Amino acid sequence: MTYSIPMLSTSSYIKGAVTAFVLFILSDLLWHTVLLGDFYNSRLEAINGAAMTANPIPAMIFEAIAALGSTYFVLALSKSLFDAAKHGAILALMMISAINLVNHTLLLQWDVNLVLVDISWGVVTGLIVGAATYAVAGKRA
Repeated sequence: MTYSIPMLSTSSYIKGAVTAFVLFILSDLLWHTVLLGDFYNSRLEAINGAAMTANPIPAMIFEAIAALGSTYFVLALSKSLFDAAKHGAILALMMISAINLVNHTLLLQWDVNLVLVDISWGVVTGLIVGAATYAVAGKRA
């Protein structure tokens, strides 16, 4: 199977990137504070010596890079909502696995459970964001 990457209109790309950015931020806030805040806090406290605190600038930069990259690949490669969800999940798997495996390599307390939970959430988020991005901006120029 070969893919030809179609041209993306600027407005579609912007709509998709904004959608992805907002969803990445909301999903990470929900996951890391409400749903599994205690899970992350206990592990990050062992590493940092204090409860989880986030520096918002690097976090926003990461979310922006993830949104821009996800939007490009999802819109460029997907021909359906299913494709978009699949491509979003695959891209998220690669990004989040890289982050977590480097952390696990360099930080002794970054345990395997944290790696597996964080990668799993990243894939689910990528799937949702990919599908939403395509739903909002899937029409090509």
